[in-house]
Amino acid sequence: MGVLIAGAAWFLAYSYERRKVTFQVPTTSSYITIKFGNMFDEPTDWLIGVNEFFDGRLGQVIAPTSVHGQFISRVFNGDENAFRRAVTTALKGVLFTTTTRSSQPSDAYAIGTTAVLANGPHKAFLVAMSHTDHVTHKAGSTVPMMWDAMRGALQAVQNHGNGQPLAMPLIGNGLSSVNVEPQHLLRLIVLALVDFGRKVGLPKQVTIVVPEACFDALDLREIRRDWMKH
Repeated sequence: MGVLIAGAAWFLAYSYERRKVTFQVPTTSSYITIKFGNMFDEPTDWLIGVNEFFDGRLGQVIAPTSVHGQFISRVFNGDENAFRRAVTTALKGVLFTTTTRSSQPSDAYAIGTTAVLANGPHKAFLVAMSHTDHVTHKAGSTVPMMWDAMRGALQAVQNHGNGQPLAMPLIGNGLSSVNVEPQHLLRLIVLALVDFGRKVGLPKQVTIVVPEACFDALDLREIRRDWMKH
């Protein structure tokens, strides 16, 4: 009986660890949690990747199923104009480049530019992390762009987040793909967090919420083991 109980306990612990891990950022008091789920279930500040135009039109331009699209639907009831007003206010005074893009908005912001929007008692940090084809509206990013975006977003969190817990999705894994395997993408995101945390600082708690669709492609335990060694 004792063996059965021990085996069941091990199985439960093993299954749990596959779904959620937490580790401390070396030399800091901050913790990173990685888990499967829905970022929008996290009652915290959110960090969300968007394109350089901070588009708000659901449909061909912004997929309603994307994290960006879900944010507009949940927070602004799908209202492009309300979203645009909030973004315009947040980015007031920030430099941009006027483009020849026929659809509006046509002003492009540098990768890493972050709009800080109110979200009830919390904040949403929307960071430009991808470039968009002016005709097809297809967004795409690269590893260097992703790194610059993370650095810009985390600086905005440092400046405006007041140390509040932060949640983010597996940014770069959706339609604005960085085009790397989910495990490598997760490693990149964690490395960016650790690098910034050790040099500048992070909130006490940062949670990366990855989609259930990536369960078979991710080994959260491996990420935790890597950083627990430091």
